[in-house]
Amino acid sequence: MTSQNTNCNPLIDADLQSASFRETRRAHRLEIVEDYVELIDDLIAARGEARQVDIAERLGVAQPTVAKMLKRLMVRARHFAGDGAPRR
Repeated sequence: MTSQNTNCNPLIDADLQSASFRETRRAHRLEIVEDYVELIDDLIAARGEARQVDIAERLGVAQPTVAKMLKRLMVRARHFAGDGAPRR
């Protein structure tokens, strides 16, 4: 028996597989953003503020990770005008 037996487990097209992985990673990023936004909203509603240390503790991540995500969220927020239309 050889390790290059292609009859048992054929690979799908590389472009199709990479597209699938890209979509999975994109969906995961969106889920993470939603987790942050929902938690921030919950903390503000409960405590009147959402501190990085509290976000990090509740998400089980390091505080620098929270700082990095909050920076990304702020950059994204600046790209949208009050009517939701992207600024250019």
